[in-house]
Amino acid sequence: MADDNTDVLDQYLEGTVNENIAQEIKDVIIASLPDGALNYRITEFTTAPSSSILQLALDRNLIEAIVLPIIKKYTYPGAVPILPLFSVSTTPPILNDLKRLKLLIPCENVSVPKQQLLLPNAPRAYRHGTHRGIDFYVNWGTPVRAVADGVITRAEHDYKEMSADFRLDVLGDAKILGRTPSDVFEHLLLGQAVYIDHGFDLVPGYRVVTIYAHMS
Repeated sequence: MADDNTDVLDQYLEGTVNENIAQEIKDVIIASLPDGALNYRITEFTTAPSSSILQLALDRNLIEAIVLPIIKKYTYPGAVPILPLFSVSTTPPILNDLKRLKLLIPCENVSVPKQQLLLPNAPRAYRHGTHRGIDFYVNWGTPVRAVADGVITRAEHDYKEMSADFRLDVLGDAKILGRTPSDVFEHLLLGQAVYIDHGFDLVPGYRVVTIYAHMS
C-alpha cells in the first residue's frame, strides 16, 4: 500500500467524525484496506504524434466499501451494538430505555470524561478493536465503588503485568485475526479487575455485569 496516498482518506473523515478520534479511525481504515487499495490505477492510455496521455484513478468502489461502514460504525455507535448486555432476549435493549438507569459514578467527585477516546466504541487500532468502557483518570489508590448493588463474581487479586515482548506478540495475533480475542481482552488487557453481577433488576430481561478494570 502506498503510504503517501493515505491523505485521500481525509476527504471522507473531514466534517464527518470528531477530530479528536479522526486519526484513530483513519488508522483502523488503513489497517482494514487490502494491500494496494490506495494505489492509483491506469484507467486510460492514449497516444498522439508528439505525446502520450496516461490517466490514473483510485478504485473508489473498493475504498468506499471499506471506509463507509467503518465511519458509520464510529459515527453512529448506537446502531451497532458492541458487546451487548448478556440477555435472555434475542435483541439488545432499547437505548432510550437505558436512560432511566440511575448508576453511581465509580470514583466520587470525578465526572464522566468528555473526550471521545475515553468513551465506549472509540477505536482501538493497536489491538484491532473498540473501547468497551469509560476511562476515569484518577490518582493511584483512589477508591473505586460499584455503580449499583450486586455480587462480586471475579476479582483479579493475583494479576501480573505481562512483559513488553509478550504484549507485542499478543497484539500481533490480534492484528492477524482482525479483532481482539475475548480471552486476551478479559485476562490480559483489563489488568487488575473486578467483575460485579447486578442480576436482572437494573435492566428488566437483561443480565447486567459491570467490570472495573486497570485498578491499582
